[in-house]
Amino acid sequence: NDLISDYQDSPDWLEMYVEGKPGILVTGKLLYANFLRKVHVAEAPLIWPKGLPLFRGWDNSGNVPASLVVGVPSPRQVHVFKEFFHDKLGIVDFTKYVINQCALLCPGAIFVDWGDPAGENKYSTKKGGFTSNAILMRDEGVNVQPSEQNPDARYGAVDDQLAIIDGMLIDPSCTRLINGFLGGYHRKEIGQGTGIYSEAPEKNRFSHPHDALQYVMVRLFKNTLPKGKDSKWKRRNRGAMAV
Repeated sequence: NDLISDYQDSPDWLEMYVEGKPGILVTGKLLYANFLRKVHVAEAPLIWPKGLPLFRGWDNSGNVPASLVVGVPSPRQVHVFKEFFHDKLGIVDFTKYVINQCALLCPGAIFVDWGDPAGENKYSTKKGGFTSNAILMRDEGVNVQPSEQNPDARYGAVDDQLAIIDGMLIDPSCTRLINGFLGGYHRKEIGQGTGIYSEAPEKNRFSHPHDALQYVMVRLFKNTLPKGKDSKWKRRNRGAMAV
């Protein structure tokens, strides 16, 4: 009872350490202030309503690609149906994998795809000439378009959606995304006990699906901000809970 009272404002901590539910907590500062597992994670698998247009976000610029499938069943309501990630596949094989899985999960669906603007960066090929991860994806049939680069706008688009009643519901199979919300996706403390945290979130296995989610959310809801300006999200989250 003392623990329940002491940690009543940290329901995810209670679920893990008092109720014994799986999860993750990482030392650092959370990126989002509004995520609650009981509110934002569905109790049962989400079903794609046939005919509902779908959106895919892609972290397609590095060596650990990730993708999320998102739908908007009603205005300002988002369902995250599926996550994909792979620690070893290159962008071409990963794109083929996602295409095949989506054909099985939601046959006939129409997709709009947004990715990391850095995925457009060109590099030389062994055969000569230049290509980019985005070009390679388009060659496979995924017409990925660059999303928003501004990190404050991306973080704010997700956190503002979490704050809306019934604003976001995540399929329970999206374990890496969920565990990222619980603490895996965080700003790392600089030094030990300094209370000073890195400006950017730590790059790890949780950051890739979260980047993919941000690329979708910021384009869906147009929550972009002038670069160099202090944002509402940044002001609100300066004192975000450290776990």
